[in-house]
Amino acid sequence: LRKKIYEHVHSHTACKAAIKAGDELTQQEMIKLWEDLHTVDNRHMCIHGRPTTWKFSKKEIEKHFRRI
Repeated sequence: LRKKIYEHVHSHTACKAAIKAGDELTQQEMIKLWEDLHTVDNRHMCIHGRPTTWKFSKKEIEKHFRRI
């Protein structure tokens, strides 16, 4: 029970402190975020199970920028 409470408090704190959509970051903050992402065990999803990264093919990127 103590472990569950500990995890809940920490995950709630992390979620509240997280960068949200629309937040502006400096280039240094972006680089630091990218570096920090690679220091955690489960970097592919947040504590709520949402993905933190996506993989796009070159073709998909070109399509979005109308470069086909």
